[in-house]
Amino acid sequence: MRRKINTAFDDHDYEQLQLLAAMNKIRLTELVRRIVQAHLDKRKVNLREDR
Repeated sequence: MRRKINTAFDDHDYEQLQLLAAMNKIRLTELVRRIVQAHLDKRKVNLREDR
C-alpha cells in the first residue's frame, strides 16, 4: 500500500538536502524518500519495542 506524505522544509534545510543529493549523485526527491522511509521504519521498530 502506498501513501502520500507531505513534507515542508525551510530554506536552510532545503539547501542542505540539495547539497546532500548532489554529493550522493541522486535526485532530491529520492533523498527525501529515503529519509522519510528511514524515519517510518524507525517508528515501526519503536512501536514494536513498546509492546
